[in-house]
Amino acid sequence: MQAQQNLAISVTAEDLSSPNTTDERIPNQLIWNNILPRLVKKFSQATFDAWFSSLKPMGMTKTTFYIGAPNNILADIIMKMYTSTLSQIIHEITGKQYLIGVEIIQKTSPLPNNPQQTNTNTPPKTTTLPLNTKPVDKPVDSPVKTTYTIPANITYSQTTTQITEPSNTNIKNPHLLPDPSFTFNNFVEGEDNEFAKSAALNVAQSKNIKYNPLVIYGGTGVGKTHLLNAIGNEILKNNPSYIVAYAPSEKFTNELLESLYTKNTSAFRNKYRKVNALLLDDIQFLMEKERTQEEFFHTFNDLIAEDCLVVITSDRPPKELTKLTSRLQSRLQGGLIVDIKKPNLSTRLGILHSMLNALHVPSDKIEPGALEELAKDIKSNTRELKGFVNKIAAYYDITNKPISVSYIKSLLGEYFGTTDSNLSYTDIIRQVEQQYKLPSNSLVSKSRNKNVTLPRQIAMYLCRTKLNLSYPKIGSIFGRSHATVIHNVKIIEENKDIINFL
Repeated sequence: MQAQQNLAISVTAEDLSSPNTTDERIPNQLIWNNILPRLVKKFSQATFDAWFSSLKPMGMTKTTFYIGAPNNILADIIMKMYTSTLSQIIHEITGKQYLIGVEIIQKTSPLPNNPQQTNTNTPPKTTTLPLNTKPVDKPVDSPVKTTYTIPANITYSQTTTQITEPSNTNIKNPHLLPDPSFTFNNFVEGEDNEFAKSAALNVAQSKNIKYNPLVIYGGTGVGKTHLLNAIGNEILKNNPSYIVAYAPSEKFTNELLESLYTKNTSAFRNKYRKVNALLLDDIQFLMEKERTQEEFFHTFNDLIAEDCLVVITSDRPPKELTKLTSRLQSRLQGGLIVDIKKPNLSTRLGILHSMLNALHVPSDKIEPGALEELAKDIKSNTRELKGFVNKIAAYYDITNKPISVSYIKSLLGEYFGTTDSNLSYTDIIRQVEQQYKLPSNSLVSKSRNKNVTLPRQIAMYLCRTKLNLSYPKIGSIFGRSHATVIHNVKIIEENKDIINFL
């Protein structure tokens, strides 16, 4: 990387009064709206609130993306710590590389009633400043020429402009926006999710809400969050003035607790009730949280009464959310309930091709049968597939070698763990099922039947001790949480008779 050079930039009163006609700014609000949720995803909420929530988009030129900060301190921090991240995100969104310009925004008094002074087409006066440098205390019309030294690739400005608060809650609360990377176009459809996608697209595009609420349920990593965000993005695409609030249930709970602590529940309610659509992810996390359930119940009722859309995801159907209050369960069961099953082989292959295409891995560089090998063994959820896709894309990007079947097998061997005798987890599952005369795939099913429980615990124990698999990996194989795996392995470890038998 080349070292930054310092350039001397001269600024005169004549420079300040001359509009730049060769590099005119255009609005950048829409791009900024897409940047914000990516910042929330990349950093913690506390970091976002501290450094990014008060920034404003200030337009863009062919080379520079301008952002407004409320003071010198924040502008300094953004320039020193976050310009590379912002530039990278903008490149991901636009496909182009931009410099980052930070301007200091100052609220001004209302403009005078002099028509000559109210020309909104006149560009703001801008002084280019270096970091940690204060402007010389001279009037703007001073004929004295002042020189500042700044890094060559940084534009750091101070601007005076009139600020008006945006009326759209999505702009004032950018962390409520759905993730723009999840759309219906990049959702891979299969027979396991076909109806759920159709229902989601229907409520997103319908002018008259027929199905309210829409409840989407399914296991981990099957696409519930993707569809939920896709609904929000589709609504905003068709109705830019609409207010859409997306929130995981945990975030909803934390914000409620904060509002109770600060005695500002009215602001919390306005945020989630004055919307056109509320998208709540993983409602099962509200179980046993009575105060949060009560708040959501009233939020839900207000939105339904105002004919506003409510979409909810869960890891199980509403009737199995037994630790929700009966009245909330009843409300959820009154809408349209759709499920997403684990992706079958065909869908998993489609997901792999879609993800690799998005990461610019050419299909002709993938050996026939390679993706089939991967899709055959990774059955639990799409998040695991994404992890493999990232490794494959990195391998191709670095080596420029084709993706072969043998390479995929080596990845699977690293992931699942194999011994010198080539014993695999599928061998263990098959042998345990045969020993206990169980149907094929009984141990990886959702069944809690007593005649399946012990064999499943034994199979988990063997995967841990014979293959040295991690608890999360074993959990992904059997469709259980890693905490459940730990518990089941411990049960077998404490039973000496079973261990001796094994």
